[in-house]
Amino acid sequence: MCTGVHPSATRLRRAGFSLLELMVAVAIAAVLLAVAAPAFNQATLSSRLSAEASRLSASTRLARGEAIKRNTNITLCVSANGSSCQTGGWEQGWIVLAGTTLLHQEPAASRAVRVTEADHKTSLTFDATGAGATAASFTICSADSGANQEQVLTINAAGRVAQRKTQTGTCPT
Repeated sequence: MCTGVHPSATRLRRAGFSLLELMVAVAIAAVLLAVAAPAFNQATLSSRLSAEASRLSASTRLARGEAIKRNTNITLCVSANGSSCQTGGWEQGWIVLAGTTLLHQEPAASRAVRVTEADHKTSLTFDATGAGATAASFTICSADSGANQEQVLTINAAGRVAQRKTQTGTCPT
């Protein structure tokens, strides 16, 4: 019985994908990417904000610990040049000073991140007991107005630091 189709030709047709199958696979991949991309962006933003908040938190703890260890006032302040206290936003970077001696320096935050202090303080001083002169509250958020994630860093009058994540959607200027 002859069907008119050579057996090897049948094998070749079965080995590949049809155009329809390929189009369905591409459509499924596009849908999956459309769903996954926003979630990936949110995870990236969350990680970036957490890293910036952790850097500021570590510097605050360092300043408090050095104040206790050295039995003297230690200052944590805004610094764009990395060597002296300046005015401006905390996203420019900050330093830890014992008098005029530089103890630690942190570079500027990512351009996508805004770091603000609620009362617009540009420096914090910790005394020999580790207490801060005043309480402070920092908001670390996305410079993109569409993002609703933020990290809030609170320093109480005793100099203790607390960090928490919020979803308020407001980024102070």
